[in-house]
Amino acid sequence: SDAALRRAARFAKVWQPMQMPPEALRERQAFLSAACAALGRAEVPATRLCVRVAFPAAAAATGERPLGQGTPAQIAEDLLRYRSECGVEAFQINFTGCKDLAQLLDWMGVFMRGVAPQVER
Repeated sequence: SDAALRRAARFAKVWQPMQMPPEALRERQAFLSAACAALGRAEVPATRLCVRVAFPAAAAATGERPLGQGTPAQIAEDLLRYRSECGVEAFQINFTGCKDLAQLLDWMGVFMRGVAPQVER
């Protein structure tokens, strides 16, 4: 919300929104930057994005792949897009849709082998 971004402008070192399309994230970042400027704050809080990850992708009814879902290469592409288009400095990864601990551990391994090496700086 605008109020949350104004609080982040006043107090935060890092702003961590939930996953949203890059276009929407850029709009929210612009609002945060303007809120910082209005307070005379030169340094805008860094963006660390919370991303929901799932393997394999659950195809949407429209046939579009949701961001953060798909193959390791697709998910890495999503994260790199957030980094290049929105300047996201870090990610909090949440694995969504796991039916049990074994699946969660499997997906964590897939992420560390297939996604992290492509996204690490």
